[in-house]
Amino acid sequence: MKAAWLFPKKCLFCQLKTHTATALCKTCEALLPYPRNPCVRCGFFLPLSSSTPCGKCLMQPPAFDGIYALFSYENPIASLIQDIKFQEHFLIAHGLGEMLGAFLKKQYEEKPLPEVIIPVPLHPQRLKHRGFNQALELAKPLKKILNIPLDPRACTRKKNTAPQATLSASQRGKNIKDAFHIHHTSYKSIALVDDVITTGNTLHDLAQGFKREGTSHIVLWCLAQTPP
Repeated sequence: MKAAWLFPKKCLFCQLKTHTATALCKTCEALLPYPRNPCVRCGFFLPLSSSTPCGKCLMQPPAFDGIYALFSYENPIASLIQDIKFQEHFLIAHGLGEMLGAFLKKQYEEKPLPEVIIPVPLHPQRLKHRGFNQALELAKPLKKILNIPLDPRACTRKKNTAPQATLSASQRGKNIKDAFHIHHTSYKSIALVDDVITTGNTLHDLAQGFKREGTSHIVLWCLAQTPP
């Protein structure tokens, strides 16, 4: 906290100097879209808060064991995430990654952390076009804040899939099926990191791959999840 007073940051939204430990001033932070009654398993927003998984998860559990999403994918967070992807705003990625790290640190105060952080990979063609992987940029502050290893080589994307948001519900499962190759098979507990979770199909498929290779517990960490 002392360092924050010696070296104040600028708020990502209003650009005013802030002495807080996050990337935003307190005024702007209060305006952000936070998840509303998320399911403890899939993160889907529910009418009421519940400590048990939603009906869909009980009937057809996803391959992952839980989601921790800091925000709902609505403006102004949606605009900031788009800036990271298409305007190469690494300062924003780092700032939001720090906020996600602080959030996760609180969530894991009384339970063990995963043994490793694995950012969701981009296909080589998309990585070459974009020049960076936004999931990896978000994961870098998490490694420091949570003090657990980061392994960006644990898996690769072997299928250059179309963006899930552009497809119908029936097309999404086929689009992402068998899109990943798992290289590291010794991890028992992992956290998969991505910027946004929309349908969850991408991370479900990736989690299935790790489960087949012997990983027993998988959680998803993301900046934002799309509302229903």
